[in-house]
Amino acid sequence: MTCEDDRGMNGGSGLQGSEKGIQLPVIRTSLQPTGDIFIPSVSRGVGETQEGNVGSIGLGLIPIETKRAGRLLQQSRMRHGVSPSDIASRLGIRASDIHTFEDEGSPMLDLRRTVRAATVFIDEADENMVELENIAQGQEWMRTFTHPYMTFGRSLTYMRLAEKMKKIDFARRAHVGVTSLSEYEAEVKPPQLSTLQRMIESSVLDPRSKAAQLLRLKRGGIDPMTSEKLKECTLGELIRYLRILNGANHEELGSALGYRQDSISRFELGVVKNPFVNHTLDLFIDWLNLPAESALTQAIRQKSQNYGITLSDEIIQDAVMDQYLFQEHLQTITAYILSPQDTSLLKQMEQQGMTFGETLKLTRERRGLSQSQFAGMTGYSRGHIEGGRNIPEDYAIARLLVPLEYDIHHPITHYLLNYTEKARAEKEHKERPW
Repeated sequence: MTCEDDRGMNGGSGLQGSEKGIQLPVIRTSLQPTGDIFIPSVSRGVGETQEGNVGSIGLGLIPIETKRAGRLLQQSRMRHGVSPSDIASRLGIRASDIHTFEDEGSPMLDLRRTVRAATVFIDEADENMVELENIAQGQEWMRTFTHPYMTFGRSLTYMRLAEKMKKIDFARRAHVGVTSLSEYEAEVKPPQLSTLQRMIESSVLDPRSKAAQLLRLKRGGIDPMTSEKLKECTLGELIRYLRILNGANHEELGSALGYRQDSISRFELGVVKNPFVNHTLDLFIDWLNLPAESALTQAIRQKSQNYGITLSDEIIQDAVMDQYLFQEHLQTITAYILSPQDTSLLKQMEQQGMTFGETLKLTRERRGLSQSQFAGMTGYSRGHIEGGRNIPEDYAIARLLVPLEYDIHHPITHYLLNYTEKARAEKEHKERPW
């Protein structure tokens, strides 16, 4: 068995599992279905306060990158003489929330909004601010990739649309055929892991991020490993899981460790109970880019030294919040925070069944932009889209929404992409009913 044939560890099988394989905590989703269109729920996400800016994390679990974000914010804030109250006032929260976030990583802040608030006082080119923005982007992608309707193919589409690119242009950048890319997005067939890796590297995604790891799991309909599974799994099962999270096949891992690819397969299947000598184990940990003192490193070493060992709860809790994705991390994802204006707009779009053109016109006018100004910013003819004479392609929608400050993660963008996809399908059916 090669990595390209990997199937779900918990019963998933290929692309069919991608719609049901990722087990999500229902209470934290920010979108709810209405008919065939998904719209953001007005209800707040996990632990959000009435202000909708902060949230608590269940079970006391705090991702390592969230703790890092708190330290980065504190360092930059103190270096530039910015008080917690300055940033808190921009977010509508208490200064004590900023203090606690910096010290403990909780309550969970919406990092994108926090970065925007901080850069009012701190240069966005500040080294810490750049890293904080990268962490915030990872948080946004995790939220987007875990929406209920976000299948593997749709995730690939959104990854392309974040670049505002046509299929042919993205295919050229990623060195894949445009027909193959269409098949991947339509879930006709899955890309090989090596192909998916090129696509990730050609996108805005950080290949090492948990969002990229989640995308690799979605490809095979594989559930993120739970803490209970981590506690009880064999070393071979853990090797396989971490290999897939890294986007490597048997040959690539074998080359890094000095083994043939069939040997790696036998290790993962448990044919060889303790495959690694100390030197090889060190190579594997280095390949994973794990610090020597990390909890996941300890877990790997203990499983290597004591076959069938059950790890302590303390090691498990720290390991699942480390740099690799586990099921418990999904419990820390908060709902998208909408402004009152956008919440009102979404309700109006749903209640009136507004077309894309009508929505574009209303949003443009709310931004105080004339048709001429908007046309100059986007390059599209005045009234061409708003008049409803055609249904724009997905990449055109992504481009048109930029001046309106709606990125690929915004619920209004999601709604419009879903709406136009449905409208396009209905139009094609009328023109070609067979």
